[in-house]
Amino acid sequence: MRVNVYTDLALAAIHAKKSGALRLWCFARMLDQGGRGCILAAELYKTLQGLKVTHTTFYRWLAQAKAAQFITEGRPGVLYLAALAKVAGLLKVDRLTRKVEMPALKLTAKGWRAFVFAATHNGRPTSRQTLEALTGISQRTQARYDHLAKTKRKKSIYVTDRPASQLEAVKEHSTEATAFIVYDKKSRRRVVAHRRPDMRTPYGQPEAIRPKWEINLKLLSSAKIRNHSFSIGATGTQMIFYRTLDQATHAAQRNGRLDLPQVDTFYPIKCTQAATFYARA
Repeated sequence: MRVNVYTDLALAAIHAKKSGALRLWCFARMLDQGGRGCILAAELYKTLQGLKVTHTTFYRWLAQAKAAQFITEGRPGVLYLAALAKVAGLLKVDRLTRKVEMPALKLTAKGWRAFVFAATHNGRPTSRQTLEALTGISQRTQARYDHLAKTKRKKSIYVTDRPASQLEAVKEHSTEATAFIVYDKKSRRRVVAHRRPDMRTPYGQPEAIRPKWEINLKLLSSAKIRNHSFSIGATGTQMIFYRTLDQATHAAQRNGRLDLPQVDTFYPIKCTQAATFYARA
């Protein structure tokens, strides 16, 4: 039994302390083979019991999922699942980048976070500092997760064309870290090389998600709305905050071409006076 996990959602749920809710939602989606958006609570309970999830843990996850609005209860014994885009919005994820299929037992195990983190590796030289900025996981925890997930590492060395005699100058003036001497077989001479961050093999076979995927386009649209102050007044005036006056003018011209009847009032952040544009009647 295998379950699909979106790494961006999993990491966001961990930081939001809603990991139980997300895991329950992932298992519910796994059981919803027909895509109806609902499953029987008894079926979900029986499945998780077979995956060594206790009675107490199941109902704790279920209460957390209901509070997070990932799952709602309709008719007695029937659970309705929130759509993927809605769950991403609730976790404030603006884009989904990767999906991995993992064994169901690993998602219920204590070290499940390690496998989710290991699935974010891309096989390219990436420093611990960069991974911390991308995932929010500390460098010490990253090392522990890689050990638990048995992540394979490969050293990355950048060989330059500088002769060995320039080693001290490179150490003094170069911004590259860890300069040392290696023997280049191609040129048959000793040259300066630099140690780059290790390359790590991702866990499983993660699938990269295209930026223009339908769900990502929905999330991008929702993110744009969240990044602006949007309100509808009693008079039907639509107010949107733009960064510059040019953006406000462009939007007003667009509304005019669309023959929008209402008045659009734009308050550019960099301007002290509000600019009001009337759409063509």
